[in-house]
Amino acid sequence: MDASSLINLLVFPEDFSSHRDVLDDDLIAPAILVPEFLNGIRKLTLTKRISTNLAHRIVTRFEGLQVELFTMSAYRRELWTMTKNLSPYDATYVLLAQKSHTPLITSDLRMAKAAKRNTEVILLE
Repeated sequence: MDASSLINLLVFPEDFSSHRDVLDDDLIAPAILVPEFLNGIRKLTLTKRISTNLAHRIVTRFEGLQVELFTMSAYRRELWTMTKNLSPYDATYVLLAQKSHTPLITSDLRMAKAAKRNTEVILLE
């Protein structure tokens, strides 16, 4: 699961209600999920798209989710080769999905298109 999909599921649950059950699954993500998610929530707060109170509630909900985090440092070379089509950040999500043989859950259409050649993708729209 990437940060974009997690933000959408927690911040805009009514828009993504058909995918809410994803949060009940055993989730995995690269460790960069934490700062990327928090940065996304921060941006939504700074741009006044969500209130500070809602942001605090969302971060608390995030803390309670069962997401197993993985470091990807052993895959530096593979990540680098993937940067022809993906940012290094996006490549970490795609490579983890590939290595773990699990679907990539994302709301990022560009990443989904780049990943779908070698990876099962669940696009949250």
